[in-house]
Amino acid sequence: MYHPVPPISKEFRMAGIWSVGSVLLFLVSYVILISMLLLLIAGAVYGATLLIAWYTSWPTIALFVVVMVMTALVLIFLFKFVAKEHVTDLSHLIEIVEADQPALFELIRQTTNEVGTKFPRRVYLGSDVNAAVFYDSSFWSMFFPVRKNLQIGVGLMNSTTLSEFKAILAHEFGHFSQRSMKVGSYVYHSNRVMHDMLFDDESYRDMAERWASIHGYVYAGVRLAQGLVASIRWVLRKIYQVLNVNYYKLSREMEFHADAVAASITGAEPMINALLRMGLSVHALDKVQEFYQNQTGGASIPTNIYAGQRFVMTHLAGELQVPLQGGLPQITEIDMGRFDKSKLVLTDQWASHPSTRDRVDRLRLLMMTAASVDHQPANTLLQDCAAVELKLTQHLYRELEINGALESCDSAEFERRFVDSWQQYRLPELYRGYFDSRDPYVYKNPQDFNDQTETFSGADQVFSDERIEDLKTLEALNSDLIILGQIQRGEIDVPSFDYDDKRYQKADSPAVIEVLEAAQSGLEHQFGRLDKQICYFFYKLAENSGQAGLFEQRYQAYAAASETARNYHNDYLAIVGGAAYMMRRLPYDDIINSTEALKKMEPRFKKTVEAMCADPAFARCMTEEQLELLQKYLSKDWTYFDKDMYHDSQVDLLYAAINIIFAVNNQALFYAKKDLLSYQAELASAQPVYGAKADEQAEFAVE
Repeated sequence: MYHPVPPISKEFRMAGIWSVGSVLLFLVSYVILISMLLLLIAGAVYGATLLIAWYTSWPTIALFVVVMVMTALVLIFLFKFVAKEHVTDLSHLIEIVEADQPALFELIRQTTNEVGTKFPRRVYLGSDVNAAVFYDSSFWSMFFPVRKNLQIGVGLMNSTTLSEFKAILAHEFGHFSQRSMKVGSYVYHSNRVMHDMLFDDESYRDMAERWASIHGYVYAGVRLAQGLVASIRWVLRKIYQVLNVNYYKLSREMEFHADAVAASITGAEPMINALLRMGLSVHALDKVQEFYQNQTGGASIPTNIYAGQRFVMTHLAGELQVPLQGGLPQITEIDMGRFDKSKLVLTDQWASHPSTRDRVDRLRLLMMTAASVDHQPANTLLQDCAAVELKLTQHLYRELEINGALESCDSAEFERRFVDSWQQYRLPELYRGYFDSRDPYVYKNPQDFNDQTETFSGADQVFSDERIEDLKTLEALNSDLIILGQIQRGEIDVPSFDYDDKRYQKADSPAVIEVLEAAQSGLEHQFGRLDKQICYFFYKLAENSGQAGLFEQRYQAYAAASETARNYHNDYLAIVGGAAYMMRRLPYDDIINSTEALKKMEPRFKKTVEAMCADPAFARCMTEEQLELLQKYLSKDWTYFDKDMYHDSQVDLLYAAINIIFAVNNQALFYAKKDLLSYQAELASAQPVYGAKADEQAEFAVE
């Protein structure tokens, strides 16, 4: 190790004490409940046995059966967790051995030796941006150690350096290396057992229902047992909530400590760099998968999804103006702050991991530097990396290949199509993201501008750094208000929160909301004025070039498209609300009534579907497959529910049509917005400067 592992923190120690105390509270409560129930059951069984011995008849036999069934089901509920085993699904993973990947195994062995833990039992490669230690567990895992397996995501190796990758491995092994971490493992197993007993009871309920269908006497015993089990579960769930809060607090401290273990091996900087880049790495891989799911209509698959991930990461880094080192984006805390202007900080008591910002701050405090840093890509550890990436890609898309012959898309073709798609959904650079989440002012006629006496000197003044930063501040304010509202209503369960570096209690949230709403209102008013000033700026450009009439036509077209899209969205919301009952368990009569109500509102939705299919502005946003599906939906009067059962294919068709309409409506509105903004950008390009002198610029200030 380059540095000694720091001792466990006071917070870690206290979280461990509270977690163990919560486990003991649960176990004591559980033992007391079991003792009481066993006494009750023993008394019931003894009484029923005496009754049968004294007087054997159908009523006494029935009572005996009821009691025995109740006893059996309650005992099964109380002890079913002992037989429960969690087996990890390995279908998405590929096992590798040292003979095939000697360099990777050598690094794993070196890391486990330096951390002071055992070499993993098996090593698997996965497709994602992740690394994890896992194992099959059961109740007995609390008492008998289990050898761990290691999962390594090729997407992770594709987006980290060798030093960063080693730091992540050290973090994973660090969870099991220190004696102080053993309590966390024990609490984890205890928490898992309790969760299984209280929540994972589908097989138990199915068994009880099967028993209930055997005979009326058995049915009575099942219902009595379910009543007792419901009471037991209610009591234990209340205690489990306390345990869970303390468990998550301990889990967060364990993450901090595992980060410290990693920093002791590689220095803090590699772990910090990996954490800061992780979000972009995941986003890049998701973008590639999303591209193949949506852009190609399922007609093609990538030959190498990781080549696509590298390209998208580089592309996004260029868009975000993030520098590259060794082909990897170098994200900093400053970059995070550019996109996150929120002043609200929560300690989420239900989160198992700390936030990236908190982890980075803790690592900085360690002040552990590395003797040397290896900036080579981590995927150079893989022998014949291209073949491994190809194999993982084929494994990821194996089900699609089985279901039909698909066209393979090579890297060059993907890059071309991805950039084309990116440009298709991108607004002109002139606006610098101003209209990404904001709509243009709806201009009607020149009289709208009677209150405008001056305009900007150029587009660079309109969309200045200060205004873009102020807009991000407003967006963060809107987001903070949503979260504070959830805190006030109890939807987010936190005892306190920080805002602008000041601590507040939950009871203070209404007062904080009132202050922020006033600030929000002021900013919205100022940006509303700016929206109109921006529109006037482009109107003057159009007027100066003799295009005032065309300018008005463009805005009228956009206003009409916005109104149409708004009406279609209301129809979408109505049908979503009407069909929501299909996702819930309801009594038969409620299903019949809800289906009848749905059928009454469906004609309006079908008219919307017909209108969108016939309108070129919306039809251009549909693929052939989507259009065929909508036409199939329109072709019949579907029943959805009949003869005590749902017609799954019909329900799937309805929801597919609903989802298509939502996506197409949003896409058509975006295109209308882009058409207008592109026209304005052309005006600015032809006449970059117009109007007032520098000292006559329109005022716009955000307090």
